[in-house]
Amino acid sequence: MQLKPIIKAFQQLLVDTVSQEDDEDNVLDKQLLHVIISCVSMLALKLPPDHAYTAKLLDWLTDFALKRNLPTIPLTKSYLTLLLAMVARCKAEASLLDSIAIQLSHLFGSVNEVEVEESPLSLSLVTDTTMAIALPLLCNNISASLDQVEWLVAETAGRTGYS
Repeated sequence: MQLKPIIKAFQQLLVDTVSQEDDEDNVLDKQLLHVIISCVSMLALKLPPDHAYTAKLLDWLTDFALKRNLPTIPLTKSYLTLLLAMVARCKAEASLLDSIAIQLSHLFGSVNEVEVEESPLSLSLVTDTTMAIALPLLCNNISASLDQVEWLVAETAGRTGYS
């Protein structure tokens, strides 16, 4: 796999850049983070969905989102877009989506004061600052998954003659 060493280099660069204790208003670091996330996104989407490294990359992306925060909302949006695209691409379990939904429910609050269960995972990237961008990304991802299920049901019904 030729992309693996390149992606690993970008992963390390992302961790190193986020870990720096420099001034948070450093525009160059923010631009570098944007380029890194964009490159990882482009390379990740070139990986075969059923390859073992694709699943490992998804695990790494999830782990990063659990432990780290990004300095701006646009960077967080780009990263969450990548993470959710990889979840869809790998056809991973819905547990990550469920955890994000529960986390967002806690952040937005309940309309009818119903007790919401605790999330097994809590992404550091999903906060009260980023919840407004995380919700539509999650909804779009779930909607796309439901569209695929709807198509599959229609296709199966068409083949079997049921409607």
